[in-house]
Amino acid sequence: MLPKKKRISVNETEKTNHKEISSFDLNVKIIQPDSNFIALWTAKMKEIGLNVEFHPDFDINNQSGFLLFKIQVIDSSFTNKYGQGEWLSGFELYISKFDSEEYFSFFEQSEIDAMPKNIKEIYDKAELDFYFSVNPQKNTSEFRMAWYAASTLTKLYDGILEEAYSGEDYISIETIEVAINKTKHFETSLTDKNWKLKEFESWK
Repeated sequence: MLPKKKRISVNETEKTNHKEISSFDLNVKIIQPDSNFIALWTAKMKEIGLNVEFHPDFDINNQSGFLLFKIQVIDSSFTNKYGQGEWLSGFELYISKFDSEEYFSFFEQSEIDAMPKNIKEIYDKAELDFYFSVNPQKNTSEFRMAWYAASTLTKLYDGILEEAYSGEDYISIETIEVAINKTKHFETSLTDKNWKLKEFESWK
């Protein structure tokens, strides 16, 4: 885990208990992915217990707004609330070009100098910024979907995951463990009345 940075999220509560999260933001900075990255991405999420189907209209070159997914939770070690059902999930996702020079123009030189060389290299190589904005109060599954998606994308392309809620950044070797632990903390903290799931019907 990297040192905390001062960063502002416009969609977060000040409370630290996961039950009080109204919304949160994640950023993933990676190199340009492979042409088959969706297949790689879904396979990596399946490895950690989440079957995912992207909305058929998803296009990495034209993604700006809410993105829907069909999900099935195959790892029920945290909770049995999902059962064997297929659920509708999603989050806001904005994909844009990333320019490390512009990004670091907002840092003090001392912050840049203090950054480990291997971390700075990851930022310098990054070409895309995936910005996730999530509201799990409306749909509980969005918390798991966002963290699993962000962490596996970071892992696949040796990127950086920035969590605005805590101000912490994570590198690829730790993101999946972080995502699983945060999801477990969040989901096991909810009472029955706080669980809100939407059954998947069809893409039509």
